[in-house]
Amino acid sequence: MKGAYFLCSLFLKIMVMKNLAFLLSLLISGLLFSQGNSVVVNGKTNVNTFKCTHDKFNQASNNYSFKKDQLPYLQLEVNHFDCKNRIMTQDLRKTLKADHFPTMYVRFLSFQKVSEKQYTATIEVKLTGKIRNYTTSFYPVNNTLVGREYVRFSDFGLKAPTKMGGMIVVEDQLNLILTLNHL
Repeated sequence: MKGAYFLCSLFLKIMVMKNLAFLLSLLISGLLFSQGNSVVVNGKTNVNTFKCTHDKFNQASNNYSFKKDQLPYLQLEVNHFDCKNRIMTQDLRKTLKADHFPTMYVRFLSFQKVSEKQYTATIEVKLTGKIRNYTTSFYPVNNTLVGREYVRFSDFGLKAPTKMGGMIVVEDQLNLILTLNHL
């Protein structure tokens, strides 16, 4: 009985630490990438978490305007996402159908100031030929604006990948973090 209690206790501690690590990674990713333009995709599997980054897009000035008639329009090459693990990167690109849809688009439809420390934007995300709109909050962080939005593979008609005959399953929901330098 003591052994079972110990194992249950150990399992709960591991799960709590895993969730804390995930939350910290979200916070840190927002701070680490606050000095340049990037799109970060954070996801989870039933075993681990992952983070894929795309920072190979820039305007000539490296800064984006958020004036009504000059809102950002990002064209992201799917093959430029990097998960820091070759297999994970290949799986993401395959899942996003990079061969048939090599570019992901993020277009700002509206952008307005809500308070001194918060903005709201309506963004249009086009992936695999499908378009979805999201209302996202953005916050100023060190001369950048950082916005986070939860998107799902299924929003774009995609099935979350599985590995090892279904033993490892990627969750449908992803946390998309946009960090953009602004004028």
